[in-house]
Amino acid sequence: MGIGKFIKGIIDSKTLGKNIIEKQVDIYQKQRQLFPKHDPHTHLAQTWLSRMATHGKNVNDPDLQTLAFSETYSCACIPPPYCARALGLYILYKERPDIIGAYPEFKEEFAGLMLPVMQAQDNGTDKELYKKYNPAMSEKL
Repeated sequence: MGIGKFIKGIIDSKTLGKNIIEKQVDIYQKQRQLFPKHDPHTHLAQTWLSRMATHGKNVNDPDLQTLAFSETYSCACIPPPYCARALGLYILYKERPDIIGAYPEFKEEFAGLMLPVMQAQDNGTDKELYKKYNPAMSEKL
């Protein structure tokens, strides 16, 4: 992120929201480059952990690592790279609900990305949807 976007994010909450989302997408993409054979869910969990590190959390804590996978499960049911954007929106929702409330386009985008996941949960096909994008991880469930 450039210094201009950072400074604008301090002043403008919509820009801050966009920056938070974009940062998660960037970290996710770097995880994919570093570990190309891993499933998207692993990349999402690592991305979430990196965000927790910015809040001073110990990312080596096994409980936090387990939490990373449960926090990112629904996003892992969305095809890459959209899953990373969904995670960024989820983090924005959890950390800055004021931004989500002020700019409904964030909420609408998240709802659109999550719609197939919610439908799969409603009709009981969420495990199949998860397996579609995370074949190696689904064997561990």
